[in-house]
Amino acid sequence: MLNWAARSEVNHADLTALIAGRLPPDQLIVRFDPACNRAIDFAIGEGLLKRVDGSRIELTESGKALAEEISKDSEVYVTEKKLAGAIKQKVSETLVDNIFGAR
Repeated sequence: MLNWAARSEVNHADLTALIAGRLPPDQLIVRFDPACNRAIDFAIGEGLLKRVDGSRIELTESGKALAEEISKDSEVYVTEKKLAGAIKQKVSETLVDNIFGAR
């Protein structure tokens, strides 16, 4: 879902409206990009991510170090960092489950 939200300003605004309660979950149309799953697989292969409980992923220590380098560079992933800052601590697995459970 975060990949979808970062793809356009409209998607970002829709996710922000959902979080703020201005948009009901059944109004959100999230499109999945298969390239995201492939990128996750590559990141796991590179030791940047690991699978947890079979259904979740999390950063490894190497992944955290790379994320820290990225966060310090103001010229890379500008849109993605803007989105992350806007929704930090507001998007949870429960929220995502509610969005997809609303269908």
